[in-house]
Amino acid sequence: MDPIDRIASVFVADCNRALAVLVKIQHILDASETIALALVVLKQRGYMPFIDEDDMGLVAYRIGCYTRCIEAMAEIKTLARKISVVYFYGSDSFFVFNHEASFSYACKMLSGIGPSLTHFSNNPTRNEVINMELKLACEVPLLKLDSYSDLLCLEPMPVCGGTVRNCILEDLRRSEKRVRLITASPEPKCVDLTCHESMPC
Repeated sequence: MDPIDRIASVFVADCNRALAVLVKIQHILDASETIALALVVLKQRGYMPFIDEDDMGLVAYRIGCYTRCIEAMAEIKTLARKISVVYFYGSDSFFVFNHEASFSYACKMLSGIGPSLTHFSNNPTRNEVINMELKLACEVPLLKLDSYSDLLCLEPMPVCGGTVRNCILEDLRRSEKRVRLITASPEPKCVDLTCHESMPC
């Protein structure tokens, strides 16, 4: 299993767990006559750590993001590999972090969400991930290729100012509120996978 397959498998498993919780929350919201009544049920069932009381509409939005990400995972991995080939060469191609950063960038480009620090294998810092994703957003061309052979004719072009770059920069300005993502551990870790930016479908 290569680094992209590894981080993808862990990330998809967490997305599925988070999605299952969010679907239950959305069902409660849909079945309740008012938000106040829904909040009572959510508190009783222990779902309050997974929602933002100030914006309950985020539940449906995040369901869409997780669903889109899971369904597009094959395309995301393909794009991540193409980015790795274009941007990393020589000794850089052997660093696991570079492949995982390519995957994270591809996730945000195609689905609007991406892995958290806990999904990376070698404990990078938040700034290391953000800086690498910004480099990719500025220097990697938009890849719409049918095969790896197409990479031989590819010329890099800047894409600064696009929504992906804005999405990564938003990480620097984000508030301390985090959405809890269900994990296999007894204590769910607090992470925010959402991009908070309008992304292409």
